[in-house]
Amino acid sequence: MGRSLDEIRAAVATHVARIERLLGNWRPGVDGVRYRIAELWGRLDEADRRTFVRDLAGDWGVRRHRMPPSSGALVDEARRTGRLVVRSGRITRVDAVAGGLTVATGEDERTYSWIVNCIGPQSDLRRLGNPVLDSMFDAGLATTDPLGLGLITDDGRVLDADGRPGPIRALGSLRRGELWETTAVPEIRMQAEQLATSLIGDTGGHR
Repeated sequence: MGRSLDEIRAAVATHVARIERLLGNWRPGVDGVRYRIAELWGRLDEADRRTFVRDLAGDWGVRRHRMPPSSGALVDEARRTGRLVVRSGRITRVDAVAGGLTVATGEDERTYSWIVNCIGPQSDLRRLGNPVLDSMFDAGLATTDPLGLGLITDDGRVLDADGRPGPIRALGSLRRGELWETTAVPEIRMQAEQLATSLIGDTGGHR
């Protein structure tokens, strides 16, 4: 599939299009790519990873983390009847006003009774303000990838600031910088199995 972001994008697009022609559905094509994400992510240099996070992660998330068809049907019906209206834009200002909030998105400005923030958590671990992580960073017990997406590990064993493995293990979202796809049950199940095997090996099999 290539080594650069452009090459991988082109290969993935070709693969998904081929699956859609064969099956009449693009979703199995995306699902097939999912299990190679760690491999493909590992091929990208820092610049390509930064570009992906900035420009493409949202599109991948929409296709990867799909809602069930039954939920999709409800959303489609809500949009058809006008109960749900979808607009795009970049929020430039939010002001508190009587009875709600005014949101400005460049040329457009609207007032809402309430707002639900669904953009997800802060992706940079260094800016989370998590006291456990911050204490690990301050003590040199852990460090992150250049984008701050996750801890640097050796197959889940957290490396300290000097690159040495310590007693701390990580799995799930804390390994996002190394694997990208690391928040769903199949990936976490495999990581948990590897972690358990490693811990058993460290104790010589004794309980």
